[in-house]
Amino acid sequence: MTAIISKTAFVTGATGFLGTHLCNQLQEQGWQVFALCRNPQKATELNKEITLIKGDILDIESFSKKLPQKLTAVFHTAASTNTWFKNNDIQTKTNIEGTKNILKLAQEKSVEKYIHISSVVVFGIHKTLTNITENLSISGADSWINYVKTKTAAENYVLSQNKIDSVIINPTHIIGPGDTQNWARLIQMIAKNKLPSIPNGAGSFVDVRDVAAGIIQSFHHGKPGENYLLGGTDMNFKQFVHTVADKLEVKPTKVQLPNFLLKTLAHVKNNISRITNKEPDITPESVALISDLYGCDARKARKELHYQTRSIDETLTDTLDFLTKEKLI
Repeated sequence: MTAIISKTAFVTGATGFLGTHLCNQLQEQGWQVFALCRNPQKATELNKEITLIKGDILDIESFSKKLPQKLTAVFHTAASTNTWFKNNDIQTKTNIEGTKNILKLAQEKSVEKYIHISSVVVFGIHKTLTNITENLSISGADSWINYVKTKTAAENYVLSQNKIDSVIINPTHIIGPGDTQNWARLIQMIAKNKLPSIPNGAGSFVDVRDVAAGIIQSFHHGKPGENYLLGGTDMNFKQFVHTVADKLEVKPTKVQLPNFLLKTLAHVKNNISRITNKEPDITPESVALISDLYGCDARKARKELHYQTRSIDETLTDTLDFLTKEKLI
């Protein structure tokens, strides 16, 4: 009797918000998953059947021999999303050199497909409401925001390589159960009536579970060299804050400071951080990102990847249930 050989996946950023959901979904679909973790002790939410690989994307020699000689797919989710200027150097290494390392590893392991998790930010920051599609030019290469610039450089590098079949995934604002950082912090401030001002931006909010599912679908159906936007429900931040507040049964703040005041405050805090060497709660870069005005057209992913999304109501209900269970709100 011939043994059934399962697909093998190597996932970077496995203990991150998205990485955890991706690893678990892959494993539950029958994949043999090798999860890269800088600190395996943080892998508490990964299914026990998943193989943990301790290592860093900046040093692939430290872990490459722990992997099988051949892999079916590599899913590269690891990235630095920091917006403080003092972390720019390590962010550049992580996002660009790290990507080069993992792409090289994927080639050495003769993968069928390399899935690169990029971001919607590579399409630039918009001062007027812009509907983003994959046909929009990639304009982040010259951005003054290091996160945007390095994510764009990494994506462009992947697309420039023709030795391997690669698919690019560009998620929008990822929310959902399991998040204890990112958007969870905004929800915590809403719950505690500590949100000083509603951000002025607009974006597309998508459930982490749907993004993970879409990424897996991109292995099966994604066309090499193509980008796929994974978005969800388009909302401005005022709508988002009010929706969360209604579910929490709290009164949302009515304050919505103009961008120039937020930028001024961010620059002041940035200058103070040069003296204290402590990361500020807002930076000029983070203000620019939360002031971005865009909507997302995910029709390409829906058509080619059979990508599906749940309602924002379901996502927020599950997110708030998770945060309540974890005693974070």
